[in-house]
Amino acid sequence: IELEDSIEETEIENLDILTSGPIPPNPSELIGSSNFNEIISTLKDRYNFIVLDTPPVNTVTDAQIYSKYITHSILVIDAEKNNRTEITKAKSLLDRVDSKILGVVLNRTPKDKSSSYYAYYGSEDK
Repeated sequence: IELEDSIEETEIENLDILTSGPIPPNPSELIGSSNFNEIISTLKDRYNFIVLDTPPVNTVTDAQIYSKYITHSILVIDAEKNNRTEITKAKSLLDRVDSKILGVVLNRTPKDKSSSYYAYYGSEDK
């Protein structure tokens, strides 16, 4: 299959998607292959930005392998599962491969009274 045939256009202008396809027995070997390097090189020629959705930094060694392809990261944190120690470890691993953290996405945050207060603040009288 040609790379061009695998790229899917979306309804959003200038946003295309290339899915991973079937997961091979050892994905880390695929990421480190010359074929993957070729794909990334081709995509860099075509796109201004490439976003790689990678496995969690703390669970596999892929972060070190991806480091030769990425310059920046967005750290995704699960508020229900990740503790401060895990977050610090993830940041350290990204620092070690010279990936600058652009920002953080915080998922599954608990809704508390303070968030309701601010949502109400400034709205019409009830």
